[in-house]
Amino acid sequence: MRSFARIVAVAAMGIVSLWGGTSAPAGAAPRAAAPAAFAPCTSGTTTVTIGGRSILALCGGDYEDGVTWLQYQNRMHAFVIRASDRSVSHVWETCAGCGTYSDWTGLYGDALSRVYYHFYDSGRALRIEVLGTYNGSWCRRYNDPSARGQWSWWYDC
Repeated sequence: MRSFARIVAVAAMGIVSLWGGTSAPAGAAPRAAAPAAFAPCTSGTTTVTIGGRSILALCGGDYEDGVTWLQYQNRMHAFVIRASDRSVSHVWETCAGCGTYSDWTGLYGDALSRVYYHFYDSGRALRIEVLGTYNGSWCRRYNDPSARGQWSWWYDC
């Protein structure tokens, strides 16, 4: 997997936020984390509850604590690897700073690691990356200049 700048600790509730690349985009300082609860990682899974919405996620080993947090377009986002099928799931704040969150949305895939990310296009676009089942990196892009407001499909990156 490509090297990414990894961890910016967020003091509240043991939540971890990752900034992709070498630094956070301009104006994207970490803020208070989502209303969240995390069960301890036992037997490789943890229950993650964000904004009242729960999901059973993989944790431990390459999945680390099980949650990737980031701030994108002034809203908090979280990514997990769903325990039932190793697919990527995503929840996001529906409006900047409001504390209301979407339902968990599946982004498919078959991940062997936590989600890493990188901002590009001057911070307007987001790329997520996981270690795939053949031990190579698989990526999806959101808000790419060629498809604003949409996720790409998984591609070998």
